This record gives sequence, structure tokens and C-alpha cells, in this order.
Amino acid sequence: MHIVFSLALVGLLPAYIASRKGENFALWWIYGAILIFVALPHALLLEPAVGSEKSTCKNAALLNGAYNHPRLAECATWTSRTSISHHH
Repeated sequence: MHIVFSLALVGLLPAYIASRKGENFALWWIYGAILIFVALPHALLLEPAVGSEKSTCKNAALLNGAYNHPRLAECATWTSRTSISHHH
């Protein structure tokens, strides 16, 4: 019984990460509980889901090149944290 509880608890981490990227929390919780060593790296490498807020922010930032729209101001923080700088 302790193993089932532990797996359910550990499955919360990939579920949380994936849900922040626009994925279904419950499905990722099950996936994470069953295959934690696969689900965790998968969740970390997962791109934001198409249509999710983070995906929309990222695409808008790429298309506009600036944060001119008031709605994009909240996206600026997320995009700047996830962007990789290529300064030479």
C-alpha cells in the first residue's frame, strides 16, 4: 500500500510540469505514477501545447519581436525565463 501511495505522490511532479505547459493533469499524473523515469524527462522536454497560454505567448513574442500588446506583458516574464540567449 505504501508503494501505491508513493507512486501516486511522485506522479504529481511530471503532472504539475506538464499541466503548466497546457497538458491534462490527470493523464500526466497516471503516466508519472506508472513510468516516473520516462514521464519526468518527457514533461521537462515537452513544448507548450498548441493554444495554451504559454504557447500563445511564445508565438506572439516570436512574431512581434516585442511586447507591444497589453496582454503580452504578462507573457514577457515567462518567455524571457525560457528563452535561450545567443549573444556572441
